[in-house]
This record gives sequence, structure tokens and C-alpha cells, in this order.
Amino acid sequence: MRITNQMLTANLLRNLQRNVERLAKNNEMLATGRRLSVPSDDPVGIGRSEFLRTALVENEQYSSNVAEARSWLEATDAALEEMGNVLQKARELAVYGANGSLSGEARQALAKEVDQLIQQAVQVANADHGGRFIFAGFQTRPNPPGYTAPYTGVPPTSPWTAVNYNGGPSTDAMEYEIGQGVTLRVNVTGEQAFGPAGSDLFSALIGLRDHLTANNVAAVSNDIAVLDGFMDNLLQWRAEVGARMNRLEATQDRLSAQKVNLTRLLSQVEDADMAQVILDLKMQESIYRAALDSGARIIQPTLLDFLR
Repeated sequence: MRITNQMLTANLLRNLQRNVERLAKNNEMLATGRRLSVPSDDPVGIGRSEFLRTALVENEQYSSNVAEARSWLEATDAALEEMGNVLQKARELAVYGANGSLSGEARQALAKEVDQLIQQAVQVANADHGGRFIFAGFQTRPNPPGYTAPYTGVPPTSPWTAVNYNGGPSTDAMEYEIGQGVTLRVNVTGEQAFGPAGSDLFSALIGLRDHLTANNVAAVSNDIAVLDGFMDNLLQWRAEVGARMNRLEATQDRLSAQKVNLTRLLSQVEDADMAQVILDLKMQESIYRAALDSGARIIQPTLLDFLR
């Protein structure tokens, strides 16, 4: 077969173009640090990359959920601790008021202190976190039509004769997804923490106040055991909240380790080996220069060159 100068030129240009494309690809990897830019670079690698990126997005969302759940539980624990302090103070007053040698006037003074504790207890029970009531179950949105706080005193002005519960039942479970198909309840309702309406700790405090006011020493003595029961219940719920917080802490540690692992795997799939890229770039440059030099030698002078 006769080889013409036109054929030699076409082959040379085609090979040079391939070399230029390789140079461009290596330059792009060197500039971006990424091995994959388009699906054609590595179809299997692109699929793996998308899978890992999706896993990282899910990991970030789970981590955010864990952080929000921990924040809610921390606010709950703080409120339960404060309520426990209120009951402890009320118990101390009850023990003091149960002293048979105490005068009626002194018990009247203790009753006024207990009345202040009742108001403080309602304030704690109406605590909110991020604009949502902690102990109201699903009734957490601020200021909807017909809005009322979880606990309201009756009558509207103190001294109250009763405290009404306006929140949701104990079945109102606020849950956060902390893993694929894994949820954790974070809320404690007022009925769970403070007792069912009508026989809750507020009723116990109101009873203590009224017994002190009436100078009923025997009833005040019985109130001590009642308060102890509510304090034990608060301690149990604080233990439950603490256990949930420990679980969230362990979950966060796992998610953090998983994020590091996923990031490392994604880097292995997407990132270019910079040392190898530089070596390849230098080699392609040498090949390109050699191709130009050999092309100049292979393409022979034509008849027109001699006619000049």
C-alpha cells in the first residue's frame, strides 16, 4: 500500500490530539485534585462516589438530630432538677411544720412560703425550650388560637386552689431518628414527671399549704411521705433522661467515627494521587515533544519544496 504524506500528516495530527487530551486531563486533575470529573472517567467509581456522598448526607442529618435531641434532654433534666429542688424545700418546710411545739402563727408563715413554692413549681412545669413547652406532649407550639400554658392555676390569681394540666397525654411521644430505622423518644410529659392531673405534685403542695394554714399537724406529717413519693418519681425520670443522653452520646461518637471513615473512602474514590498525576504529566509532556520531533522528521519534503 502506498503511504502518502497526507496519510502521515493525518496520523500525526490524530496522535498529537490524543497526547493533548491526556495532557489536559492530567492538568485538570492537578488543578482540582479530583480523579473523577465526568461519568466517563470511571462509571463504577462515579456510582460508588454517589453512594458515599448520600451516606455522608444521611450521617450529617443523623448527627443534627442527635444534637437536637441532646439539647432537649438537657433542658428536660435541668427542669426536673429544679422541680426536685422545689420539692426538697417543701419537704423541709413540712418537717419543720410537723413539729408539735411550733405555734400556729409560725405555720401560717410556712404556708406562705409553700404558696410561693407552688407558683415556682408551675413556672418550672411551664418551662420551654426553643419556643416549645417541655412537658406539654404534642401541645408545644407557642401562641396558637386558644393557647394556654401546660399548667394554669385556678383561680387565675394566687393563692391557687388547684392547678390544671392542659398538655397532652403520656402517649404523646416526641421522637428523633438517630439512625436508619432507629428512633429515640426525648420528651417527658407533665403527667409522667409530676403525676396525673388531680393527684399530681401540685395538689400535694396545695394540700401542704392548706394543712399548714389550718394548723393540722397530723396532716402535715402525712404530707412528708407524699412529697417523698413525688421526689422519687422525679429521680426515676432523671435517671431515664440520663440514660437516653448516654445513648445519644454513644450514638454521636459512632456517627463521628463513621463520618471519618466515609470521608476517607470518598477520598480514595474521587481524589487524585497527586504524585502519580505529576509523573504522568511529565511523561505526557515528553511524549508530546517526542511526537512533534518525530513528526517533523517523518514527513518528507514534497516536490514543491524543491521547486522553491
